[in-house]
Amino acid sequence: APTVNITSPSNGSTISGSTVAITAVASDNVGVTKVTIAIDGQIVATDTAAPYTYTWSTRKAARGAHTITAKAYDAAGNIGTATITVYK
Repeated sequence: APTVNITSPSNGSTISGSTVAITAVASDNVGVTKVTIAIDGQIVATDTAAPYTYTWSTRKAARGAHTITAKAYDAAGNIGTATITVYK
């Protein structure tokens, strides 16, 4: 399965400002075909080439904990997942 890590923001961090840059890195021996980024279970971005990034407009985000998940897919149909929690 591909490996994927969310490099920004960091797990457990408190986010501030009106936007937050979400960045993931992924690798695989077969080749990464796409990476999806989801916030609180809703897919907000799909990238087919690195860098895997999304700018989250946090203006309407509720205060409290939010889960960010990145999933990396490879050509063989395998999926790698990384999840972090951030706070607003």
